[in-house]
Amino acid sequence: MNADKMNAFHKQKLAEHVAAVNKFAAKIGTRYPAHDADKFADPLLSQIAPMMWCRYNNIKTPNPVFQRAAMAMANHKRATAHHPEHWKNIADMPDDAIAEMCCDWCARGRYTSPWRFYSEYAQSKYKFTARQQELINDLLTKLWGNCE
Repeated sequence: MNADKMNAFHKQKLAEHVAAVNKFAAKIGTRYPAHDADKFADPLLSQIAPMMWCRYNNIKTPNPVFQRAAMAMANHKRATAHHPEHWKNIADMPDDAIAEMCCDWCARGRYTSPWRFYSEYAQSKYKFTARQQELINDLLTKLWGNCE
């Protein structure tokens, strides 16, 4: 598969993801039109698209492709406020960024429930404050439904 087709495929899947994020955002009366905007252009596009192509087509991702994509995703997370990795102190993460993060988790819900992701991974990794945990619980309930 050539790079142009992989990039076009990735942009299509990414647009679907952004639409899903905004479907959930509408449930809490907001929108995130610029969600993951950096992934639509280089350098992230050409670094992430080949891995996503492999993943969607059940092809084992070659190690160099995986490493480039992992570095690109790490950069994306550090640069984007809706990712906890962006914040030196998690307590500084504003409520709107937490809301976008929760919408993002729900949009990825076809792979794993946001409740499961939160309880089995995010809660212990990011050490959210008690107030943030309460906000996340409230948001996930509004966006996804009661805890599973």
